[in-house]
Amino acid sequence: MDELATALGDGGVHRIDEQWESLAGGYDGISTSTLNRLLVTDGHHHHQEVARELQVRADPSSLLYACRAIDMGFSRLAYTASEPEVLGKWYSWLLAGIGTDEATAAIERYSCSEVPGLVEAMRYRLSRLRKP
Repeated sequence: MDELATALGDGGVHRIDEQWESLAGGYDGISTSTLNRLLVTDGHHHHQEVARELQVRADPSSLLYACRAIDMGFSRLAYTASEPEVLGKWYSWLLAGIGTDEATAAIERYSCSEVPGLVEAMRYRLSRLRKP
């Protein structure tokens, strides 16, 4: 089991930042399952990197976690100092990266959201997905 999974299992979210920093961008040793859990776990400062790695992996198992993270709201990501539009982009890229019909349906659903920033990002991503 990787160290991040151990930190999650022990409830050691305070150790996640330390473990993440030791990876120095080498995420191959982290399971997609661990990354999925990190996406919806508060108390660390690497949600953007986690979302990006999940986007690259394009694993359908990440859909549930991406939707849960969106539904948890953006206030938990205040540490990033990112505008809602930027946070919406993270998730629109992640969902588009997953690339399944279900992920596209989620983008469509969130494009009708009442969450400022999320709507614009999801509508833009839909327009890009629909371009020939």
